[in-house]
Amino acid sequence: MNLLELRKQRKARKPLFKREDGHKIMAIKGTGWRRPSGLHSKMRHSYRGQPSLIEPGWGSPVAIRGTHASGLIPIVVGNESALSSLLPKKHGVVLYSRLGMKNRLLLLDSCAKKGLRVLNIANPENYKNSAREAMLVRKQNRQKKTTKKVESQKPQSAQSPLEKSASNSQAVPTEQKVEEKKALDKLLTQQQP
Repeated sequence: MNLLELRKQRKARKPLFKREDGHKIMAIKGTGWRRPSGLHSKMRHSYRGQPSLIEPGWGSPVAIRGTHASGLIPIVVGNESALSSLLPKKHGVVLYSRLGMKNRLLLLDSCAKKGLRVLNIANPENYKNSAREAMLVRKQNRQKKTTKKVESQKPQSAQSPLEKSASNSQAVPTEQKVEEKKALDKLLTQQQP
């Protein structure tokens, strides 16, 4: 029997190893396995009807431990220099999750050239096509925004110098207003006896 098939059979029969009383106490419900250490613990004594303990025999065969379901060893990659030492029949590529779209597309292209399988993308060709379309749409939207900005700024800067001076004269207070303001300031700043 193939080792991958043997691992699949073992994992199908493997129970979910839960912590003792994890279903009762909310604080320990999501935590991982802890060996029961109670003196009278029925789980520690392996009574019938109690959850099973972790024992040798549930694990994967040592030869394929840590490999992908396809039998390839997963290698996390973030740049093209890491791809140079990988073998197509032995290693599978896992791309960084925080990798940008442009670098991701470059790595997918170089993986296809070298014949490497990307394990965390189901169909790389479809992914590349959809990503390129999304990048084009984003680029077009960006160009539309910039053209709108330029168009909205043009009418303001296209005013003639006479129009600018007319609009500034409305904003500048007249001499009469200035004199009224000075008079009010004098009244407010006078000391009271």
